[in-house]
Amino acid sequence: MSQTAVQQAIHQLFEHQNLSTEQADAAMMEIMTGEATEAQIGA
Repeated sequence: MSQTAVQQAIHQLFEHQNLSTEQADAAMMEIMTGEATEAQIGA
């Protein structure tokens, strides 16, 4: 099972790594379209 953009972003930020513009855009798109869970948004 592959990770969603939000899952990848959370993992990468937890590891103190910056997101690229493309990664941040993909994660925000998942949040804005309702694909991300409330727990993911809260993280």
